[in-house]
Amino acid sequence: MKSSDFSDRLNNVMRDKKIKQIDLVKKTGLPKGTISNYVKGKYVPKHENLMKIAHALDVPVEIFTEEKVVDVFIHENEKDIFYKLLKNQEVEITGEEQELLEAYRKADQKIQKSVRVLLEVEDPS
Repeated sequence: MKSSDFSDRLNNVMRDKKIKQIDLVKKTGLPKGTISNYVKGKYVPKHENLMKIAHALDVPVEIFTEEKVVDVFIHENEKDIFYKLLKNQEVEITGEEQELLEAYRKADQKIQKSVRVLLEVEDPS
């Protein structure tokens, strides 16, 4: 991974979680200059430091390591759900969301395709 890709992802997560560099320094125990270099895109952390950063930010390490992380706009109140899903944690959904999911699953392929087009969601196949 290029250092600029890592830096972009790190900055996005820090912004989403409202964490400043100094907070990350305290949570990881890494030197201020090291965190600064990661944030600026000068270096990509080695595995041990990457794990510390992911743990400190409470996100799965895959956010930083996967080649294809889908960059999607996530409404502010949905960010925690997104991170929980990535960490395979349980996510509570509302009754309305459950009804919509059940209706989608029962719908034929044409309707499912129409829903994906309407919501601008890529076809999984």
